[in-house]
Amino acid sequence: MARRYPKNEAQQWMTQAPPPLLSTTSTTPAAVNTPFVAPTPATSSSTPQQLQPAQLVPPQIPPQQQQPSSQQTQQQQQQHRGSFVPADLNSLVPAAFANSGPEDDEPLSNSTQTGAVSALPSPASMTTSPARPPANSATNTTVMGPPGTPTGYQQLYHQNIANNLAKWNCSRRFLRTTTTAIPNTPQLAKAVPLGCIIHPFVTDEEVPIVNLGKMVRCRTCRTYVNPFVQWLNNGSTWKCNICDYSNQVPSDYFSPIIPTTGLRKDLADRPELTYGCVDMVAPSEYLVRQIQPPGYVFVIDVSYPALSSGLVAVVAKAILQFIESCPIRNKVGFVTFNNTVHFYQFDPKLSQPRMMVVPDINNIALPVPNQLLVSLREGKAMVTQFLAKLPNFFSNSKQVGCAFGPALQGAFNVISPIGGKIVSFLSNLPSLGAGALPSREDLKLLGDDKEMPLILPLASDAGDFYKDLALELSRQHTSADIYTTANFCDLATISSLPKITSGRLHRYPSFSPERHEKQLIDDLNQGLASQGALEAVIRLRCSAGLTIEGHFGNFFIRSSDLLALPSVDASQSVAVQLNVNENINSLYCYLQNALLYTSMDGQRRIRVSTLCLPVVSTVDQLFKSIDVEAFLNLTARAAIEKIPTTKLSTVREAIVRRLVDTLNAYRASVHNHTSPQVVIPETLTNMPLYALALIKNAVFRPGGQSLRPDERVFYTTALRSMPVEETAIFVHPRLFSLSNITSDVGTTNAEGQTVLPPLCALSCESITTTSVMLMDTTMGLLLWVGNNAPLEILGGLFGVSGRLSDNDCFAIQNQLPELDNEYSVCVRRLITHLKQCHSWPQHLQICREWCPAEKLHFLQYAVTDKCLGLPSYTEFMNGLHKRS
Repeated sequence: MARRYPKNEAQQWMTQAPPPLLSTTSTTPAAVNTPFVAPTPATSSSTPQQLQPAQLVPPQIPPQQQQPSSQQTQQQQQQHRGSFVPADLNSLVPAAFANSGPEDDEPLSNSTQTGAVSALPSPASMTTSPARPPANSATNTTVMGPPGTPTGYQQLYHQNIANNLAKWNCSRRFLRTTTTAIPNTPQLAKAVPLGCIIHPFVTDEEVPIVNLGKMVRCRTCRTYVNPFVQWLNNGSTWKCNICDYSNQVPSDYFSPIIPTTGLRKDLADRPELTYGCVDMVAPSEYLVRQIQPPGYVFVIDVSYPALSSGLVAVVAKAILQFIESCPIRNKVGFVTFNNTVHFYQFDPKLSQPRMMVVPDINNIALPVPNQLLVSLREGKAMVTQFLAKLPNFFSNSKQVGCAFGPALQGAFNVISPIGGKIVSFLSNLPSLGAGALPSREDLKLLGDDKEMPLILPLASDAGDFYKDLALELSRQHTSADIYTTANFCDLATISSLPKITSGRLHRYPSFSPERHEKQLIDDLNQGLASQGALEAVIRLRCSAGLTIEGHFGNFFIRSSDLLALPSVDASQSVAVQLNVNENINSLYCYLQNALLYTSMDGQRRIRVSTLCLPVVSTVDQLFKSIDVEAFLNLTARAAIEKIPTTKLSTVREAIVRRLVDTLNAYRASVHNHTSPQVVIPETLTNMPLYALALIKNAVFRPGGQSLRPDERVFYTTALRSMPVEETAIFVHPRLFSLSNITSDVGTTNAEGQTVLPPLCALSCESITTTSVMLMDTTMGLLLWVGNNAPLEILGGLFGVSGRLSDNDCFAIQNQLPELDNEYSVCVRRLITHLKQCHSWPQHLQICREWCPAEKLHFLQYAVTDKCLGLPSYTEFMNGLHKRS
């Protein structure tokens, strides 16, 4: 049966259509150059910001984001990020598959602590909180601790948590909640959407690896031992911090406790008890098969459009670069397609690979049973030779057909025995065999609600083909990446592959090697080299009183709370929507995320991240704890979930309604709630600007000739799995003026922060004809060159004496020329820093004012101006005043 989440509060507001915003004279919010400071919402002032309708005090432009150094404490570290998948994908799962899989069907061990369970087993659905054992249970009796009384022992336990909370908690870059405190009642929880964004792999975070031999876990809720468990009976018993069940400590894990502290004597030697995030080596019971080497099957379009555009040559070059740096234990295979499908056998007895053509694309079968995947240990030389000759294999071919679906079927048959990744390159709309799609793009429908069918999967057998194939791929631990150069290839339909299998989607419309070669090579190599995990599953556990209402991201929901991700890297995150379903009487609530995965070096591990949050009882305390960027991330994901069933105009209004409802909840709690002013808590100062930018984002804004359906789907797919920090920049890009920068730009100051130029408002008033500006959009870097930009700046940056020509722009190829002048050094240093702030490759694109297409592309980010029938910033704030 299809599983649907309860219609919770965050989903209810999505169905409400508020009245339209009122309009007034447009003004631009002043830009504020705020130095980066890691958000600390739990300690911010409770004084709300009151905005008069006549004299608006605009919110600050979001503070500059910086990558935290490894030396900074967790309190100083910048926080993390998130994504979404429709719940109705479960309706596509056969009944025999819906609750099966090696990670969730192992029985619970009879032993007290060492359940021989594979992928994060759960005795019951963990979408509800674990039941607490009865108070009079013999195994759960409170044991008198060192202070002499149960009450004193409990106080000591809470004191230990208070003293070590920042140290014991995992970094908020791994688990980032919309609030840094949990409301104690369901009624209080309605004021703010509750959620958690899980970002399992953070590139610059070191995670200790521990090998316990046998897992130490709670027998009731299966929580892993962590710093917040309570040690009783002189260390022979430990109480689970999630469900309060008392567990016996295995003899080989025993250590006495220190009477004066209540902590174990071996605490310093136990990373799992002192770090909030650790990698535990999984014992053999967690393996359902031998660990396989990473496998890659490259599916390459060799039709005439792909050959004539230069795509095949660029792809061969990109794969060759990856192969050169690839570990020799990896296996690779190749499938090419045009009107037919071609396989390649790498037989060590032959001097070169043997190409085998399968002309019957309606009945794809492997021409040989083996040697279609070759280990680089034995066949690297042959693979290198094959890639060097690939562009010439089809040089005389004029076939324009696109048998993309049959080629994917063949690739799946090749890789399914070991799992891994299918990397596809597509230049045209699939037109032959299974998965052939009609050309349904109609430019007349763009900019209207009639556009909605073009951004939804095709409702036909061809559309179901990609969904069904994606489910089979996920079942066989295989992800699918798609790199497309077509202006329209119906991404709404074929993007089911990366969505369900946690793959990547890249798009290069109007492809040309001069413009896109370096970009595609960087995207491919970074995408394959940055993988952090294979064959991964995720499960989040939470304290009593908290429930899991839904999940958002690019993954497949294998069971009620078990998420399958065949491949995970630093660019991916998962969001979990939480709710409070009963009164919480404890001082703290806990979240623990467990990620079972295979590392790229072939070790099965469990990454355990634990977060402890205080419980609060007032609206003021709750609003002080809001994390505005996590709030934005969850709001965007909830809005995306409504797109398949709701008009975009309604979704945009729902985004505003969420903000209005939150502000009204706060307004009702302050003493002067009868005031006619807009009352905004300090932690939400930037949220009106974020909300305005979100409804003008390419995912939600009205369409038109400048926003094609495939482009909207591309951005939507990216936002589904985007981490928190990158979501904030994606919604509200950072705009820097390069006209007057200081010599220390791009350097590190005494506080360990990178010096950045002043931020500018995202308005046409800031983007002038004499300016040179740099914009960070998360998806890339845009360099604006005005018509009358000073020649000394152009010469200092590009080494030219006049306007930039097309050839000048092509020659730049994602990086500025290395000129020997201070100005060039500063700008290049700044660009390098901005590229390092993102998990996706950042490509530099020149936007010249005298080129209409480039000008339009840059100005679309002027979100504080009125455009496309959407309000300016001033109009938006006046609308909030009228509705709050």
